[in-house]
Amino acid sequence: MKLLVNLLVLGIVLYCQNIYTQYQISGTITTSSGAPVSDASVYIKNSNNGTVSNSHGTYALELQSDKDIVLIVSNLGFVTQEKKITIEQVSTVVDFALEEDVAHLNEVTIAGKSKAQLLRETVYKPEVINVESLQIKSTPVADIIGQISGVKVRQQGGLGSEANVMINGISGKGIRTFIDGIPVDYLGDSFELRNMSSDMIKSIEIYKNVIPVSFGSDILGGVVNIVTKNRYQNYIEASYSYGSWNTHLGNISVKRRLGKKGNQFLQADAVINHSDNSYWMEEIEVPIDELNNTAIGRAKRFHDTYTSTFGRVQYGTENVPWADDFRVGISVSEINKEFQHGISAITPWGGVENTNTSYNGLLSWKKKIWKDRLTSDVILGINKVKEQFIDTLARTYYWDGSYVPKSTRGESGLYVNGRTPELDRDNVFVRLGMNYELHENHQVNLTSLISYEEVSGEDKAGAATFTQDIFKTPQELTKVFTGISLESTFLDGKITNNISAKYYFGKSFAVSLKEDNTLDQFIKSKQETLGYGNVLKYEITPAFTGFLGYEYAIRIPDSEEIFGDGLIIGPNANLKMEQSHNANAGIQWKGMEDKVQLSVNGFFRKTENQIFLNAISSGISAYLNLFNTKTIGVEGTFTLFPIKNTSVYANLTWQKVTLNGVDDYGIVESRHIGSRIPNTPYLFGNLGADYQFRHAFQKNDAFHISYQNNFVEEFFLSWENDGLDETKAIIPRQFVHNASIGYTFPEKKYSLSLECRNVSDELVYDNYKVQKPGRSFYVKFRVFLQ
Repeated sequence: MKLLVNLLVLGIVLYCQNIYTQYQISGTITTSSGAPVSDASVYIKNSNNGTVSNSHGTYALELQSDKDIVLIVSNLGFVTQEKKITIEQVSTVVDFALEEDVAHLNEVTIAGKSKAQLLRETVYKPEVINVESLQIKSTPVADIIGQISGVKVRQQGGLGSEANVMINGISGKGIRTFIDGIPVDYLGDSFELRNMSSDMIKSIEIYKNVIPVSFGSDILGGVVNIVTKNRYQNYIEASYSYGSWNTHLGNISVKRRLGKKGNQFLQADAVINHSDNSYWMEEIEVPIDELNNTAIGRAKRFHDTYTSTFGRVQYGTENVPWADDFRVGISVSEINKEFQHGISAITPWGGVENTNTSYNGLLSWKKKIWKDRLTSDVILGINKVKEQFIDTLARTYYWDGSYVPKSTRGESGLYVNGRTPELDRDNVFVRLGMNYELHENHQVNLTSLISYEEVSGEDKAGAATFTQDIFKTPQELTKVFTGISLESTFLDGKITNNISAKYYFGKSFAVSLKEDNTLDQFIKSKQETLGYGNVLKYEITPAFTGFLGYEYAIRIPDSEEIFGDGLIIGPNANLKMEQSHNANAGIQWKGMEDKVQLSVNGFFRKTENQIFLNAISSGISAYLNLFNTKTIGVEGTFTLFPIKNTSVYANLTWQKVTLNGVDDYGIVESRHIGSRIPNTPYLFGNLGADYQFRHAFQKNDAFHISYQNNFVEEFFLSWENDGLDETKAIIPRQFVHNASIGYTFPEKKYSLSLECRNVSDELVYDNYKVQKPGRSFYVKFRVFLQ
């Protein structure tokens, strides 16, 4: 909390000279035909006061005096315009209609398109979500991602619970999350999906086909890249949300331009999230008498409080002789989480807790040379995490919060003296990237990333059981990735092809345990291999585009899989790399001036040495190379813009993930080959609609209405060829409805919204008998001043 207060004071100091602003100039930028132009640069001549237009083509600038000004608007593919403006009142409206630049006909084809639309049209065909347009609501980042076709996000509970993302049949750690192109693993837990504030995000990119070399990482099946806001102008933005189960979400961000040219900046961000997560659990065992006899009933979660705080300060400079963009930042975060139960929710816990403190430093440099044909970038990061688990109570809890004493300590169920691991996770990485334009139609990308992680600490309570401490000796993991790709265009840009090759190297020094979970030995392991891929885009007509891609993808086991988490997941020093043959083929059609859009994609995955958590409800679980799988599937998305300011969308995904080979441990029997993988959704989709009433109550205001439905068909917890269908444990079919209304005040300085999730109060499960929250309400207020 002290960190947040300090950052707030800093933000006020940075912003204070703006509080005397009395004048504003705003307007809309369109093409000559009336289409909005996004990302156009708008600035006052001979000053550092500027901004960019949003996705609706609108802009706004604050002025500190009523002097006459010259306003300049420029954008790629258009003729730059200047207008001399006399400021005669507090609010002045100036619109621009840009003319196409006929001297640059090759660039005119992208005129009026947003950066998001241009990215969607690249050979990789990522899904791009404009998060800024959703920030009036309190919707969590994980829920936003889950609205995309082919994507399913599964969580263990409420706010702060782990988010397991599945893309086209591959899930868990096979899907990597990035922040501005940097793997979240190297930035600390505050940047994970469960902790990330949507108010810090500009857009989210989801890659489901061949993965670009430029990410510089080992990725098995998909990427979620979160792009944070990087506004040009001075601003202060703050939001606060309050909701069910004592949920509080707060965010503040301040940016100040520095220097005579305005090419330096200082930015501060702070986030706080808290929830008691005390929602009702249905159909669970609860005590019914003093003898602790139980019956099926309902009870509130009583030990699931979650609090996370995050603060970051960045300094940067742009357009100087030695760098086009240079920035350095430091961040601090702390997470305090109570654990209500282990892998399953059969037995509750009442005293297991975790504290995670992270310190992160990041430096980045980017520069174009040789007439802008070569772009070089370097990112250097260091992250230090201190983590502590506490599990020492000699109690057995029941779902009503009562307990009985027991002879051993610890609720996780293994060590008789409980657990008190204190771990230090230190990580350093460097990523080097170069993009060179060989020719107008050919460019090469070369990216390399090296990371090193060390885990050490102590577990006094755990060591007391077996008179030894497995964390005393530091354990190490080194990863190296190098990739190169060649992208070429043919037939005047109708055909784009990207071919790539990737090198993977992993080296670890980790503990190995005996069957009784005592120290066996430390094992050195080294693995390396090559991957490759090719993706093709063919623009058959301006409205019809086809895509075809294949990649042999590799993923190196990460530190949690090799070292364990220090509490309920043990180490495994013998894990092998995962390999997957991934193929995609898709079509995309747009009609009626882009008012109707249809996309269909088929996918195939053949994955070997797939790593799964061998979950044990009471005791130490471990990650194992459990089996090989084969996935086939199809996904489709339909989007309609029937009238102005209205959108309707629907998507559906069907997939079949089957066993294609068994493990070396004898855990999975060969008779299951050909059967669906248990506990994996196979049919799911989304439906939604949004509408904005412009000028609803006042000029330049907006009233928002949105609806979203999520559907998941029932699926088996166990193997489909075991037992009778009517007696099997299932995760039931689910229809979850969400709705919200919101109001944006004139000039978009303030907004207020009310959101209801799970409107019909359905019983919702992502995992067997691990219930998610029921009906909940959230109100959010947001302010943005520039």
